[in-house]
Amino acid sequence: MIFTDTIGITSATTPTLTGRTILVKVNEVRSVIHNLESLENELHANQIVPQRNTKEFSHQNFFGGNDVTLKEMQNAYQVLQGLIAYSKRENLTPEDIVRIANSNIDVRKTSLASVCGRTPTCNETAVYRDPSGICNNLINTAQGKAVSTFARLLPAEYADGINEPRRAKDGSELPNPRLLSLSIAPEANLENNKYSLLLMQFGQFVDHDLTRTGTTKTHNNEQINCCDEKVVANPRLRHPACFEIPIPEQDQFLINEQQTCMNFVRSAPAVNPKCRFGPREQLNQLSSYLDGNNIYGASLKESNELREFRNGRLLVSFVNNEEFLPLRHNDTNCQLPKNSELKCFRGGDIRINEVTDLTVLHAIFLREHNRIAAELHKLHPTWKDEQLYQETKRIVVAQFQHIIYNEFVPLIVGPRALQHFSLQLSPGFSDTYDPIIDSTILNEFSTAAYRLHSLIQGTLNLNSAENRVLGTVKLRDQFNNPQLMYHPSGMELRIAGLTGQPIQTFDNFFSREVTHHLFQIAGKRFGLDLVALNLQRGRDHGIPGYVKYREICGLTRVTSFNDLKRIFSNPQVADVMAQLYNDIEDIDLFIAGSSEKVLPGAVVGPTFTCIIGEQFRRIKNGDRFWYENPNQAGSFTAAQLAQIKQATISRIFCDNSNVELMQLNAFLMPSKK
Repeated sequence: MIFTDTIGITSATTPTLTGRTILVKVNEVRSVIHNLESLENELHANQIVPQRNTKEFSHQNFFGGNDVTLKEMQNAYQVLQGLIAYSKRENLTPEDIVRIANSNIDVRKTSLASVCGRTPTCNETAVYRDPSGICNNLINTAQGKAVSTFARLLPAEYADGINEPRRAKDGSELPNPRLLSLSIAPEANLENNKYSLLLMQFGQFVDHDLTRTGTTKTHNNEQINCCDEKVVANPRLRHPACFEIPIPEQDQFLINEQQTCMNFVRSAPAVNPKCRFGPREQLNQLSSYLDGNNIYGASLKESNELREFRNGRLLVSFVNNEEFLPLRHNDTNCQLPKNSELKCFRGGDIRINEVTDLTVLHAIFLREHNRIAAELHKLHPTWKDEQLYQETKRIVVAQFQHIIYNEFVPLIVGPRALQHFSLQLSPGFSDTYDPIIDSTILNEFSTAAYRLHSLIQGTLNLNSAENRVLGTVKLRDQFNNPQLMYHPSGMELRIAGLTGQPIQTFDNFFSREVTHHLFQIAGKRFGLDLVALNLQRGRDHGIPGYVKYREICGLTRVTSFNDLKRIFSNPQVADVMAQLYNDIEDIDLFIAGSSEKVLPGAVVGPTFTCIIGEQFRRIKNGDRFWYENPNQAGSFTAAQLAQIKQATISRIFCDNSNVELMQLNAFLMPSKK
């Protein structure tokens, strides 16, 4: 048996602090906040912030943020500081903190009550989703909404039980993430010729509908620089959110570039969804539902900024005389030539320009929206703009959900997991909605299991319609630089490349384009390291070690480094881990999960399959507006549902581009016939 019947653990064996209250002294919290703001003002005055047109600025800009997320972060910081101050006063151990977390001690009953949000009032007969995901679940109306916490399969493991990043079992520092990346995740060109590169790129597009972790910013909404030479010279100027990565002596590449530090800022904290005291949680700025946040935005404000308010249409610009994404003027992160008239683009998600292929998918779904809106306008000429927009969005999101569960997820998790997690689709309606199921995105899914970065190709092919390679571009030149989209046939060259070039194999090998050149700025010779950042992010979030996830997934137990040799695709990785980690329980989830042998018929290994399968089960069965659900105010008719179930990713491409020929399943490589 691969998986247990249920994923997660119970807290039945963890004693609670029944009746115990936490005394929060407001003056203690205010003192900490005052000192922090004074430091941030000093950093601002000394210009110790990431400068524009740097890899550090690009990386933090990637996480976005607005006044709402900043306020949520500040509220959560107060709650955290209240608990930290209390724990110091009472000399609490990490075990005591776990008991507090399991005791549901209400923040509302303390002097910090004002940080708790109000319970929203919902329209139970609403036909359409709220862009933020609020009121999807009528029992827990804030569940899964944008700007709220991630969920967890396992409780967080912080060094102090509350806030400090995870450390080794013996209390020492975990291995340097950059050293792990260099030692375990080198580059190797091992392609998987079954799947097209579109599988990887669509996976990121799906991720950008589900997750965007907030990053800590100053009270002035400025980014944080942990590696500034002034900070290195004067540690007093180091921001408490800094968790920078020292460059190890073995890293000749970055040492030769006079680098001693890789910038890393901790994720923004968030208030526990029930406004209870407990360890640090992280902030997801998007809703946890597959609802098109990446296309339409995650708030009413964002949605309105993308609409024409005419015939249900989304805003467009014209590139090469064809409808394209609207332009983003004065984009401080855009890497297009400064002296040109070209602009980066905007859409439902701020990461739209991160790589050119992501821009392609955003453009295709924008065109699909406007194509369907035009068809509905012909069929229903009396409908007003609002109805046309909402009905079109409802259809596009339904198509998106169908493609994900009919074509994408089956390839990622494979047939056995598809059956185990009941993810198979069948004709007609599917009455599996359960309001008890929490769709909230899992921290482990977002931070480790769904980070399929070993599939990335470092060199992208520009293919003809006949799938001949006409040229190539380096991934490092595509970060925040959609210049290729302005080429007369740039869109079609990349669509053909996406559907005609294979992915890299899922394994411990990663392209140097993301381990040495991530967010590299034009004219520079190096960037950031995605593998090192992933490892550091997992520790920042208190993600427990790898072996614990194998255990809750019902997989064979791992008790020694030697055990890893039979489950890793490259047994030598186990020997390297034994040299770098002190204990088998210290191993980070991301790097070990990426090293597993893939399951038959799947793209990933068993541990990531377990987490990904569980997440997509929750998303499907916990969404009141799921496209197959019957008997809801927004349910489709049987005839409408049958039409939606004809949607394929190939059909979306063919209907919205100049591509005339494509394989039936564009996630698979075309046959050579």
